[in-house]
Amino acid sequence: MSNLAVINLNGGEFSPKIDARADTEKYASGCRRLENMIPKIYGPVEKRPGTELIAISNEDGTYGLPGSSVNDFSGDANCKAVWNLDNGALTTDSKGTNTLTNSGVTADTGDFKEGDASGGFNSDQLSITDASLDAGFPLKSGDANKKISVSFWMKINAKPTGLVFWACATKWSSSGSKRSFGAFVSDQGSTVTRVSLLIGFNGGASTEIILDTTVDIVADRWYHVGVTFQDSDKSFRIRIWDDTAQSVTETTGNSTNNINIEDAGFELGSADGDAFSLNGKLDEVVVFNDILSSGEIDKIRNGTYP
Repeated sequence: MSNLAVINLNGGEFSPKIDARADTEKYASGCRRLENMIPKIYGPVEKRPGTELIAISNEDGTYGLPGSSVNDFSGDANCKAVWNLDNGALTTDSKGTNTLTNSGVTADTGDFKEGDASGGFNSDQLSITDASLDAGFPLKSGDANKKISVSFWMKINAKPTGLVFWACATKWSSSGSKRSFGAFVSDQGSTVTRVSLLIGFNGGASTEIILDTTVDIVADRWYHVGVTFQDSDKSFRIRIWDDTAQSVTETTGNSTNNINIEDAGFELGSADGDAFSLNGKLDEVVVFNDILSSGEIDKIRNGTYP
């Protein structure tokens, strides 16, 4: 625009297309940019009312931007894997070197909870062999620690039927009796779907099934799930956040059996190769070789960890 003295701004903000039109009637009463201001009819402008959204308060008193994840696991030595399942990086472990092998999983950039995508599963899997797992990864063959915590976002496309189990995060193989650990969703009859923790025992030949009984998982709804197990006292935790209902529930207790350690691979969306295949989505899968508290699981969900 031409350099004219402007003492009246009630003409408002002008388009750059009339920058050189000093002959227009309102040219002397406007400007190129008038951001967050309101012109008054008698000449001056004033700041518009209102506030800017900076952050939303979380349940634990911390703050995080809506729809974003700013979790920082870099300083936590007990965090052994973080699979963000982002577009172009479905197999990448952003914490360690536990790179997954992709067997058909696609990135869903239109429906996700963290980053820029989620992993879409339909008889597909992401997996890594036991031998390729980083040292210290929980339940890796030879592990004497026998503690594991897994958290993840989950959405199923439909309810499973026929008393089947759909795998979310597992170290499990029925072949050769290599059952160890698994977080599943399962059909319990009468259209009831539960988050389930499966523990392998008896040398991996047998299974103990631990069911959360607080939440009936609904299709096309995001849930954040935290599952922990400590072998020394056989204690477990299953914590579930319903993102639609904005509610959290938790089931705790002790298993009957101690967990079995085997050399089965770690898989997302399946167990034992292509068995127990998930029909749904997963996002931000995080694995620890320690026991997360309820508050720590909530911080991961809120994107405010540690």
